[in-house]
Amino acid sequence: LLEQHAAVFVLDGRGAQIPLDRVERVRGVDRAKDRLDFNRRAAAEDDIDCDFAKGGTLTVATLPQHVDAIRSAALAETDAHWLNPTAATARFATASNHGAAYTPHCAAVHPGKLVRGLAATVGERGVRIAERSPVAKVLPGRLLLRDGTVVRANNIIRATEGYTPTITGFRRRVVPIYSLMIATEPLADSVWDEIGLRSRETFTDGRRVIIYGQRTADGRIAFPAGSPGFREQRRRLLAEGVELRDGRVIAAAVVEEDGNLDRLLWG
Repeated sequence: LLEQHAAVFVLDGRGAQIPLDRVERVRGVDRAKDRLDFNRRAAAEDDIDCDFAKGGTLTVATLPQHVDAIRSAALAETDAHWLNPTAATARFATASNHGAAYTPHCAAVHPGKLVRGLAATVGERGVRIAERSPVAKVLPGRLLLRDGTVVRANNIIRATEGYTPTITGFRRRVVPIYSLMIATEPLADSVWDEIGLRSRETFTDGRRVIIYGQRTADGRIAFPAGSPGFREQRRRLLAEGVELRDGRVIAAAVVEEDGNLDRLLWG
């Protein structure tokens, strides 16, 4: 397995949520349930502590014009239901809450801990992970690394997702749609008593751009760049002299085994 950086990187914060996606909605909710439960059992069996919490997800109507679409989608879905503004605010006290759809079929995880745990597990089973080995070109039966090294293989699986355009010849294969994430410092219990998300529900809303977030196991709110929350947090961080680059808090690229993955991932 060739890794461009280190086996702790994920494409973006959405790796922090395991959702019931559109494919699973088409195939049936039972398969999505099975997938989430399988992920939970597999992590437990391999002793991967990734802060797994199957708290479901809330799609909040933060504007009145979002209500009809979100409510209709919830009523059309098995196991999803609509929460009126009072019930929705009791679960997640957003500044503007006109109701929310809730489905239990979503889990929050710590992506850094999950990837590090998976790397250790497959390593114990004989898989070699070559870190800091960026691939420049994929050729029949071989891979060319950026430093000129050639790796030969009978079968090649290109699992590059949003990084696909960085490989020669694949720039137009994928148009990556992503967002960068930031997180607050761990919040006091008294603050969480006001906010909610007591079961670590993940959350999104009805806007047409990518938006998602979660309550982390250590009590932070993680949310994407571009949201009002991000812009406010960014302003405060810059005022405190914290270095930001492309929406990211600058941190060490490598974490030792006893390092703090929360600090690496969230800043």
